[in-house]
Amino acid sequence: SPFRGSLHISIYDLNNALVKMISYASFPQSSNNTPTIMYLSQKLFDTDTLIEFMYVYGDISNNHYTRIYKENGTLLFSDMAAPTINLTTPEQQYPIYNTPNGTKMILSYSNGQAKVFSLGGTLSAGIAQKSHVFAGSLGNAYPNPVSATTTIPYTLPPDANEGEVVLYNTEGTEVKRFRVDNTFANLQISTNDVPAGTYYYQLLVSGNAIGIKKLIVIR
Repeated sequence: SPFRGSLHISIYDLNNALVKMISYASFPQSSNNTPTIMYLSQKLFDTDTLIEFMYVYGDISNNHYTRIYKENGTLLFSDMAAPTINLTTPEQQYPIYNTPNGTKMILSYSNGQAKVFSLGGTLSAGIAQKSHVFAGSLGNAYPNPVSATTTIPYTLPPDANEGEVVLYNTEGTEVKRFRVDNTFANLQISTNDVPAGTYYYQLLVSGNAIGIKKLIVIR
């Protein structure tokens, strides 16, 4: 799995021996968002023997992008969409399914629409599917713009007990950090000690980033 700052995927065998490292340093990056690696496989997106994987990342405007890469960096697929996970309907929890008409991938778009894509391979039971990036949610702060105190809605993934909401300036430098848990669904923060300007905030859970939102501080 990827870890913040590592820019590579480490693959281990059952004896905890390192088998392979796959770099994604040359892939699109966002300074305030850790990419999500999903569906690390060999014969899901095509049928050759190279390892392939889904690579999901976001930008500061809260746009999400889904790409499919081979281990050698070859780009198989790219679209401005997200493999959204539905937490409340188990039958629709993951974006890839085996069907009588072949293996399908469902991606969601910001306009509320979705597209279904046919894949060249087959989803096997051994392929890890779940991603924390889209399992939780981060809401829009209100009021925004804010002069004193604002409220940020959030939802942690179902298997997480705590996380952190981190505020950054436009240069990507951390300004504030707040610990959150399942006790509440909203975080109230004071901006009295923050200079007027534009900021961005995100929810971090176990090193994974959930959402990026803009916050404007006025005086």
